[in-house]
Amino acid sequence: MKIQELERKTGLERPSIRFYEKEGLLNPQRQENGYRDYSDQDVELLKKIKLLRRLGMSVEKIRQLQQGSADLTTVIAQLVSHHSSQIDDHRRCRAVCEAIRDDQAAFASLDAEHYLRLLREIRIDDRAIGRTDFQESIPQEIHPWRRWFARWLDYLLWGAVAEVIWIVLLRVRPMPGDFGNVLFSVAVMALFVPVEALLLHKFGTTPGKYVMGIRLEYIQGGNLPYAEALYRSLRVFTQGAGLGIPIVSLFSYLFCFCQLTGRSYRLFSRYDEVKKPESMPWDEETELIYTDWNRKRGVVLAILLAAALGMSVWSISDSFKPRYRGNELTVSQVAANYNAAISVLDRDGAYYDKLLEDGTKKPVAANTVIVDMNNRSGSNQMAFFYDVQAGYVRSVEIHHSWDSVIWLQPVQGDPYLMAVSLLLAQDNCGIAELMEFTKLYESHLDQKETAFSYGNLLIEWRIESRKDMLDGIIYADNEENVTATLDFMVTIR
Repeated sequence: MKIQELERKTGLERPSIRFYEKEGLLNPQRQENGYRDYSDQDVELLKKIKLLRRLGMSVEKIRQLQQGSADLTTVIAQLVSHHSSQIDDHRRCRAVCEAIRDDQAAFASLDAEHYLRLLREIRIDDRAIGRTDFQESIPQEIHPWRRWFARWLDYLLWGAVAEVIWIVLLRVRPMPGDFGNVLFSVAVMALFVPVEALLLHKFGTTPGKYVMGIRLEYIQGGNLPYAEALYRSLRVFTQGAGLGIPIVSLFSYLFCFCQLTGRSYRLFSRYDEVKKPESMPWDEETELIYTDWNRKRGVVLAILLAAALGMSVWSISDSFKPRYRGNELTVSQVAANYNAAISVLDRDGAYYDKLLEDGTKKPVAANTVIVDMNNRSGSNQMAFFYDVQAGYVRSVEIHHSWDSVIWLQPVQGDPYLMAVSLLLAQDNCGIAELMEFTKLYESHLDQKETAFSYGNLLIEWRIESRKDMLDGIIYADNEENVTATLDFMVTIR
């Protein structure tokens, strides 16, 4: 039979039954899948234990009776002597103990149901002494903070794994902006639902729960069936974590904390004044087993935190790199990398137009593709020229021609973005190399004609203007209606 039926037949609550199992007084049969199978003999045994515990007998004495190392009549005689020194509160227990003694009952043949009924109905001094039915006083283990930290650690570790899969392996660039971060976070938590269910089904715990000393067991024993584990994880995600939505999840966690700790979420006062603590609805078919902290779990915690940090740094570093890598890139791949660089470097997308996949707007010379950009007025033109050999880009030329210049940074915008997109496409280039390249690039900004190399890139530019440059910027006095013409060409090989 299942534990629900056992509870009904014995009148004992689940924590009491589990306590007797832990103490070795009750040993139900186990099925092949690890589930407990209680028998009628277990029912009778629990009634005996319930009776003797109600009479004040210790667990150790009951264990000795089971093992045959103690005699029930002798132990009961000791209880009679004990209860004789007590006041009215123990009179009924004494009377039942005397009845068992007079009946010369043995533990193996003890009629627990008869004496339990006698406990309820016996009259002392012509008075019926009313008592609530006996329940073992087993404190319920709650540990809300351990449960929260376990889930936080699971989400942290799984988020780091998801970032590596999404960004490093699949090379999908993260969506920019706060909304993109929230959307990614919610998606990661949702994807954790089947993963957590699988871990609970196979191992009965997760990395976070293991570190916090928490293990889940099916109500009938053994690990949770996958369907039950999936249903539980889904309810935790939707009800307990508020779908991972920041504000909603905050209130969800607070509400769960109040339920577990016995506080009113309205008054935030002890439930002693309101109602009793409640268990979580998704724990109805599960039992949470807690173990004390030990050094081994501390080592595992340190390893998991280091792994999560390492994967996060790896993902962040790789997120700066474009999707397409290597020296052999097509025009469309170079254009995609350039567009990604705009987001990675947090440039104004409204000013830096993104390249089209083909983008040809002018007659194209042999082995050359031209992409015309920023043609905001008739005489202000900028064009990208790609030298294509065997289908791959070998060099990029960027031309600017301006008839009227008031203030302009000729090579700090699009040429720099293109150089960065080609640089980051190299496998051996990361954030440190990007910073080093940027410093080298900026050291040449005040030069109208220069050539320098970094890694396998060669950058050259030539600028013709009637105005001098100051820190890479050409100025003209707008109040005197003085403008400057500008013509420059940047080549990146």
